[in-house]
Amino acid sequence: MIIEYAVEKETKQIMHIDDVPNGAKCNCICKSCNDELIARNGGKLKKHHFAHRNLIENRACRMTQLHLAMQHYFLGLDVLTIPQMTFAYKNHTLKTPLIKTKILSATLEHRIGNYVSDVCLNTDTGLYIVEICVTHKCEPEKVRYFKNNKINSVELVFEYSEDIEIEEWHQRIKNNQVPNEWFYYSESIKAIECHKLAVEKEVNERNLRRLKNTQNAIKKTLKNKTIFLPSIHDSLTYE
Repeated sequence: MIIEYAVEKETKQIMHIDDVPNGAKCNCICKSCNDELIARNGGKLKKHHFAHRNLIENRACRMTQLHLAMQHYFLGLDVLTIPQMTFAYKNHTLKTPLIKTKILSATLEHRIGNYVSDVCLNTDTGLYIVEICVTHKCEPEKVRYFKNNKINSVELVFEYSEDIEIEEWHQRIKNNQVPNEWFYYSESIKAIECHKLAVEKEVNERNLRRLKNTQNAIKKTLKNKTIFLPSIHDSLTYE
């Protein structure tokens, strides 16, 4: 994996290799080791990439590169597509609908409460938080904050491999082939609430049918002027 993304020194923005001046004028650093980078994007034969100026590029640099690339991916989206999902709830299988929502704005390293989210998407149906996991899962306190405050939030899990380039990861995320975990999803809550209402309705209808059957039985008994007492199974003793 080559280094295609870096952090601009002054603005701290994530920059792609093709969006910066050539050479040291790119004014970028490696987010992992903080070494200055040189942009090699002037040629046509070799693929454009950043090179470390003083230190040797290592695995941690490339893993951080994947994290930056996936963050940057969401900046270029106009529409957030959330596929239909199925999940288990009390021995029932529930579904959420396919969602396509327009992205109004996207922010990286967005502060929310006492935490910083990797990606914050403001859409026409509400806020969505995206956490990128390459090395470390989202801390439990942060997950609990999302749940308690009912913030739509998902963690995408990328299993780093030296053999997988950024373009392939982009394709995988487009095809919904990246493992993910929703911390809170309003559509799942809606599906659960609808299920509860349906169960409650079914129980009420069943109780109503039983009540009507009982009332009909009583009417029939009164009409026939007969009543059947329950059988007595207790033993009687005579002295």
